[in-house]
Amino acid sequence: YRDMVEMNRMPSSLSNHIAVLVGNLAMAATAIYGEDPANPTLEPWLSGILAKMKRFMDRTYYPDGGYGEPVTYQDMATRDLIEGLDALERNFGIDYATTTSIKDSWKYPLQAAFTNGRYPDFGDVSHYYGFTGPSFMWFAHRLKNPYAYDFVRKAFDAGRGGILGWLWYTTGIEPKPRTELPASKLFPVKGNMVMRSSWDDEGSVLVFRCGPNSNH
Repeated sequence: YRDMVEMNRMPSSLSNHIAVLVGNLAMAATAIYGEDPANPTLEPWLSGILAKMKRFMDRTYYPDGGYGEPVTYQDMATRDLIEGLDALERNFGIDYATTTSIKDSWKYPLQAAFTNGRYPDFGDVSHYYGFTGPSFMWFAHRLKNPYAYDFVRKAFDAGRGGILGWLWYTTGIEPKPRTELPASKLFPVKGNMVMRSSWDDEGSVLVFRCGPNSNH
């Protein structure tokens, strides 16, 4: 808290490390909320955590469905952030899920990756996005996203995903295959154009970047 909020050591608010820290700080604060008789509301710490979290989300998750850093870092940031968002909403009714651009951040990895999660991207990346991991489980559970559900429904039914797979288990959504979407898409805020010859894994994916500098 001292580094992230008081000293603001990442003033650009553009780093997956911020998401990891504030997501887990939010869960920790939720766990001990009300236990200190001298400060049951944990102020100003809780408000500081929320302010840093919201600033990060506004700076890094873009309204076109893109994200500032490469997809590997997007997945890392989102995995930890959504656990904090889930705790905040369940306990305090704070909704950053539908009121920020995180709700659309499934669009770029869905567009750019092959079915197995491999994708072309820029920066120091592992070139893999986990379509059946926590992020898409949360998109299906919290946002009832039919494209995310198409990837995670088998993982849900097979009992995969650990505790989050049970906590966010979801049914009743009509899955939609991404083949219903246009094969190519411009992400003007992120500054990337994704061009696919088809949705088939035998096809080609070309990503052209002419956008703002970011982290990594």
